[in-house]
Amino acid sequence: LENFIAQTQGSLGPPITQHVMATYDIDIDGDTATGFRYVIAWHVDPDDPTHQFKVGARYLDTLVRTPTGWKISEFTFKILWADGDPAVVGGES
Repeated sequence: LENFIAQTQGSLGPPITQHVMATYDIDIDGDTATGFRYVIAWHVDPDDPTHQFKVGARYLDTLVRTPTGWKISEFTFKILWADGDPAVVGGES
């Protein structure tokens, strides 16, 4: 959790973002499960809406059943394609 927070904290706030998740596939085996989900993330510079960065990716998930429900215990984020300027999200151009 601490690693995820550190990696994403710098990207909170601008730019304007939209993340669409779809095509969930989960295999359950008792109290554990593995699965994947796809995301398309669109990032737009609020000062210049023509300055954008789009990413298509897949999350590979490991889940565990807890007393309060299913939780993601770990995930891998794999970029499948990208378009635009990664500087919009603080990356290198």
